[in-house]
Amino acid sequence: MIMSTLYQAPEHEFEAQPGLPEPLPSNEQIIWQGSPDLKAFAMHAFHIHWFAMYFGVMVLLKGIAVSQSVGGWSQEWPGFIWALGLSIAALVLIGLLAYWSVNTTMYTLTNRRLVMRIGIVLTITFNLPLKRLAQAGVHIYKDGSADIPIRLNPEDKIPYLHLWPHARAWKLA
Repeated sequence: MIMSTLYQAPEHEFEAQPGLPEPLPSNEQIIWQGSPDLKAFAMHAFHIHWFAMYFGVMVLLKGIAVSQSVGGWSQEWPGFIWALGLSIAALVLIGLLAYWSVNTTMYTLTNRRLVMRIGIVLTITFNLPLKRLAQAGVHIYKDGSADIPIRLNPEDKIPYLHLWPHARAWKLA
């Protein structure tokens, strides 16, 4: 995903610097630091465009059903308004979840480790030594954003729910 570096404030008073729980050793330097891009994160992690299409089809079908009902629009418009309102509310909540996720996330790559500070309510920091990473790749999307999937060594495991939404969907192995 496209990364931005707009979020530079420390998450907690005890952060040595934004995104890092403690000062780096003298032999370690930051190579890159950033947060996900909101639009790319909403599209690729939360799939907001698919939800928008789904709710759009549901509201359209509700509109067709209302127009073909016995009472027509004069009697059935409240049901249509409810369907439309709930669809909009669901999309707003998904957008807010993406916004909160982006604003509370900081990735830091040093010459020795990858540090992931994630979590909306309960912040957790994953400190992953580069020696423990089995594989890293890149997936570039048509919109220019990209994902950088990493794979840990088989003996190292992090629970999927701890990483969500930063973990790849449906990749539980």
